[in-house]
Amino acid sequence: MKKVFICCLVLLIAIITASLAVGSDYSEMINVHRNKVILEVNSVRVATDNFLYNGTTYVPIRAVSELLGKEVGWNAYTNVASINEAKYEKDQLSRLLPEKTGYRWMYEGFAEYSHQMMLDVITDEPQKRIYAISGEVGDPSGGEGTVDRNISIKYTIEGNRLIQEKTEQAMLDSKFDKLILIKTPLMVGTFWAETVVDKTGKETLINALIKKVELTGDNKLKYTVRYVDTNSGYYEERVIEEGAGVVAFEKLLELGDTSFPAGYFTYLSGDLDTVQLSL
Repeated sequence: MKKVFICCLVLLIAIITASLAVGSDYSEMINVHRNKVILEVNSVRVATDNFLYNGTTYVPIRAVSELLGKEVGWNAYTNVASINEAKYEKDQLSRLLPEKTGYRWMYEGFAEYSHQMMLDVITDEPQKRIYAISGEVGDPSGGEGTVDRNISIKYTIEGNRLIQEKTEQAMLDSKFDKLILIKTPLMVGTFWAETVVDKTGKETLINALIKKVELTGDNKLKYTVRYVDTNSGYYEERVIEEGAGVVAFEKLLELGDTSFPAGYFTYLSGDLDTVQLSL
């Protein structure tokens, strides 16, 4: 059987998306044979396609590498694909969130929207750190509304990812209750694709990209991450700041046949015991 080489390319969909992101097109029409090789890694069958071209079998880098316990990376700006040992990046990712419980966030945004949250518990488990957060959406109806305004959020650092899971009914946030917020390396161009599920149970593929890294006046790094639904015009964008987590959020708000950008931002955050507001 012909020797199988792992071609240093990410999945085809990632290559196409990343090329479009930087305005370049490296596509070329070639004739290949599909699935001439039955590929197994540690006795596990690789389900994705492989291709035979000019005597070399090209196999999916992500599927093979992950079966070998490796982490595959792709930078959409430098066009660099990487295969690295999978690491628990607790130190890097924990810097993006508050260090202590009791930290509070207060947000306001589109059309008198507001919500507040507090970091309740930080739990370390083997190869995992969990931040439990609770909060409440503001009530612009003055108490006449009946919707549940409670918020429950869990941030989990696992491997090289910071994952958000939430339970809420009224929060102006992602249409997906579970989503990778950011992943390492924390640099411009870091790209990943993720299959997510919306509130109706429909699956879709999200392409995410760290599009900007800035240094604030307090010498803290701030990351702008954009998430695009490959099956629609829907998008989300977050600004994540060291020590403060998500400080701004925007998404394409879909209301029937109408859609427009909407979001929120922090106007106050930190270790706040008492806050007085003039309304």
